[in-house]
Amino acid sequence: MPRNDLTNFDESQPMAEPAPVELTPPEGTSGTVLIGCMKNEGPFLLEWIAYHQSIGVHHFVIYTNGCEDGTDRMLEALAKTGLVTHVDNNDWQRRSPQQWALNQSLKLKVVKRADWLIHMDADEFINIRFGNGTLPELYERLPKGVTNIAMTWRQFGSAGVRTYEDRPILAQFDRCAPSYLPKPHTAWGFKTATKNIRAYGKLSCHRPNKLGEAKAGRVLWVNGSGQDITEKVAQKGWRSDIKTIGYDLVQLNHYALRSAQSFLVKRQRGRALHVDRSIGRNYWVRMDWNQHRDVTIQRNLGRLAVAMDALMAIPGVAQLHAEAVAWHQAKIDLLMGEPEFRSLYNEITSIELDDMHRIRAILDADLES
Repeated sequence: MPRNDLTNFDESQPMAEPAPVELTPPEGTSGTVLIGCMKNEGPFLLEWIAYHQSIGVHHFVIYTNGCEDGTDRMLEALAKTGLVTHVDNNDWQRRSPQQWALNQSLKLKVVKRADWLIHMDADEFINIRFGNGTLPELYERLPKGVTNIAMTWRQFGSAGVRTYEDRPILAQFDRCAPSYLPKPHTAWGFKTATKNIRAYGKLSCHRPNKLGEAKAGRVLWVNGSGQDITEKVAQKGWRSDIKTIGYDLVQLNHYALRSAQSFLVKRQRGRALHVDRSIGRNYWVRMDWNQHRDVTIQRNLGRLAVAMDALMAIPGVAQLHAEAVAWHQAKIDLLMGEPEFRSLYNEITSIELDDMHRIRAILDADLES
């Protein structure tokens, strides 16, 4: 049975606003490096970068392919400041543009020199739920010698928001799945913050893989509550279970849908990892969790605004953001005029499911497929 009682604090109540903090990388390293793969994420890019910069990410390595909204041009403008490394991934090979990018990223000097490495998507936000809410605090709070932090998804639904607005995702969407949700299997997927000790030979979507024997004894994995889960996940696994789940210190807020209108654009775009799979009604049902409220990340809206203003002041960035917003709105208008997408929009905005009926619908769909 799903329930919302995994944490010992009330997630529906605002947390204290964090104090300003200056975050610099450890000497001799490029600090915490966040790697991402994007296509047409222009309207949401600045919020994602500004937020994670404000909590302690020092550098961003972003691969793009097939961009029509100027995401790539915005990243080029940001790259001039040294905050971002932008890599054109249009010539990706094999099965997945994302995995191809991750393979290539390990060759970059800024990645090799990183203290910590994190791979995430543009709809995922690290939510540190104690202290001043920064990554350095998280590293310090965890047991000595930690090399991997499994940051488990908390699925955030559409919150009934139908129309796209150029406002922070973090401010608009605060409705989410219950914290205790072992089924469906996608509910507790995790992404990993990895100490760059080169224990693993490959970086994959959710975690590092190919653990080498020489450094296997140095690997120490913890969950989002700081508990040791090494035995369970050191070699494989991409999701938490009832023995490894933890949200007390950090969770990964996953805004897979955003508004109903923005979901149409995502549906038309496809997926980065599984390019042959479509996204439609079943995906919406799987991700649109709205019965519970979690506002813990919203304490960061003030420092997000400061970081956003700084990015907007970079020459050309504000104009490129405005162009990306206009492109996104035009794409929505186009799709809403097509019978297939209008029908999908009408269908998804009419769905009302409580948690138990949503789980049942998801499991039924899994059986059918």
